[in-house]
Amino acid sequence: MTSDECMRVLVLGGGPAGLSAAIRLKEKGGRDVDVRLLTQGHLYGGKASTHRDDEGYTWEHG
Repeated sequence: MTSDECMRVLVLGGGPAGLSAAIRLKEKGGRDVDVRLLTQGHLYGGKASTHRDDEGYTWEHG
């Protein structure tokens, strides 16, 4: 790779593993790596979610 080129990486999956991989790639590669993250839904985090009921109780799922 020349100094003008950038490694382009597509990470499939926005769950904990995909998010960790994307962060790690960017940390190690800096400006030389263009990291894109593709997730199935409109939210990141995989199946992890937070639910609050009307009484103020909170549940963590996933």
